[in-house]
Amino acid sequence: MVKGLYTAYTGMIEEMRRMDVMTNNLANANTTGFKKEGTVNQSFDDQLAIKIKDSSEIMPAKRLGTVNLGVKVGETYRDYGQGSFSVTDNPYDVALDGEGFFCN
Repeated sequence: MVKGLYTAYTGMIEEMRRMDVMTNNLANANTTGFKKEGTVNQSFDDQLAIKIKDSSEIMPAKRLGTVNLGVKVGETYRDYGQGSFSVTDNPYDVALDGEGFFCN
């Protein structure tokens, strides 16, 4: 595969994953107790590019420099930060201030 197309492909896959997470965050923005997600991406390690000696050249392989092969999806994380409070005037509504979760 042509290196430029592969680099573009990895960028599109990463952007698609980022858009999926962002649309999920927007769709659930008003859901009570929803914690937003985020993504982390990173580039592939640089690779040493060399020109391989073929039969038409007398000289040994030449170093051409480094080549980056695109990006990869690092990880998806959830933000567990404190949300906002709203007064409901319902005596059965409760909220936690600080660290912690409700459990059964």
